[in-house]
Amino acid sequence: MALCSLRHFFASNCLRNGIPITDLAEWMGHRSLDVTFKIYRP
Repeated sequence: MALCSLRHFFASNCLRNGIPITDLAEWMGHRSLDVTFKIYRP
């Protein structure tokens, strides 16, 4: 599995399991929540 696939799997699972998107955005290194929403919106 490619690294980007693992990253997407991790992020999507975090959101499905109630991890706040603000935390996820920080962990993923996004400067803006908009980026996180556009990529990983459940």
